[in-house]
Amino acid sequence: MRGFTSSFVLSLYGLLHLWPNIQSSRHSLTQDRRQCPTSAADSEETPEVLRLPRPCSEDYQGFCIHGQCIILPDLNTPVCSCPQSYSGERCQHLVLASHSGRADPEKLIAIGVAVALLLCGLTGALYCCVRKRCEK
Repeated sequence: MRGFTSSFVLSLYGLLHLWPNIQSSRHSLTQDRRQCPTSAADSEETPEVLRLPRPCSEDYQGFCIHGQCIILPDLNTPVCSCPQSYSGERCQHLVLASHSGRADPEKLIAIGVAVALLLCGLTGALYCCVRKRCEK
């Protein structure tokens, strides 16, 4: 019983010691909420309309080598939209598919199992051949 009362008293002391900090943080949270706008009428921001790119004029017909020419509204200059296999300012570079030098773990496991089965088969066949020779 004595251990219970001492831990209760220590918990109560800790709570009383921390209570002013809890109250001040709660007060600052309510102040922050009052400063935030709650509706669109309270906000000063207006929505922006998204301007879509438009196709290039005939003056830029051959601008892109392997892509589609578009004019961005913000820049007002021709820009190329490249297919996945090309890159560069005018889609002039062919991007070759590359493979990493690391093999997949599943492939390594499959190869290891195949080699182990092949070795077991060869060992069994060799054992049978040697046994038949010895019987003659």
